[in-house]
Amino acid sequence: MADLVNINSLALAPGAQPVTNTNQGAGPDRFPAAVGARYMVIFNNTGGAPVTATWDDPTSVTPANAKQFNPDVDVVVTNAQRRVSTVDATRFRNSDGYIYVTWSGAMTGSVEIHGPL
Repeated sequence: MADLVNINSLALAPGAQPVTNTNQGAGPDRFPAAVGARYMVIFNNTGGAPVTATWDDPTSVTPANAKQFNPDVDVVVTNAQRRVSTVDATRFRNSDGYIYVTWSGAMTGSVEIHGPL
């Protein structure tokens, strides 16, 4: 597990480049989330294969592979593409104060986190 610690403030100076998180592994990654906040997440997949990012909804129940009981949300990031997702801490913040994302495989590229919105 890796902490995605680079969270960009919405008050970036004009012309400033956002800071990214790299080297996402197949295991879950996480970032700290303020209570009730929303975040914009930009996935940039520069690899040759699609990757699915799964946001963990802590109300998930078993069996986890039965979608009717699993409110986790998938974002498919096709190869050589970018995808944007918003994440609401009201729904996705776990009791430890983090939002977790799990990857279907190691993603080549980066993840930008902006917020809180």
